Amino acid sequence: MELARKIVTFYGINLLKLLVMAIHRKIRGLSDKHKSSWIVVLRAGLGVCLFIKGIQFLQNSALIGQLISGSRISGSVSILQSIIPWVHLLGGLMIITGFLTRLAVLVQLPILTGAIIFVHAKQGVFGGQSDLVFTIIVVIMLLFFLVEGGGSMSMDKAMRFPDRQQKKPAQ
Repeated sequence: MELARKIVTFYGINLLKLLVMAIHRKIRGLSDKHKSSWIVVLRAGLGVCLFIKGIQFLQNSALIGQLISGSRISGSVSILQSIIPWVHLLGGLMIITGFLTRLAVLVQLPILTGAIIFVHAKQGVFGGQSDLVFTIIVVIMLLFFLVEGGGSMSMDKAMRFPDRQQKKPAQ
């Protein structure tokens, strides 16, 4: 009886492993098949969000000054007030097109991390004008693209593999 129980348990675990592995392979196959399209959509959405935030900061420069002056880094308001909107605009465009994606992400990360630590954390999640949750989501997406890069449909890849059908020199 003990031997029969061990055999059933052994085969039961193996069958469960096989089932889990088959499901994992199926999900991975679907992910690989559609990977480039969803990464492009995600990357473009992230870039558009950063670009729009840059436009908002340019249109209402008092808003960024107000956010910074209420935080612990209020000493350098004028420098940050002029740099941050342009970094968001340029970085957003670079992320949308996939041009030097990792560099654009690296430039955005300190700004948004500083926004979380110094500005939004003070207001809290349920503060009146708090964008804390949105900023955290954007930082997570930036970290994803720091690791992933621009993806297969990006300027990064186009520059890395220029026209592969170039004529070979005659011999």
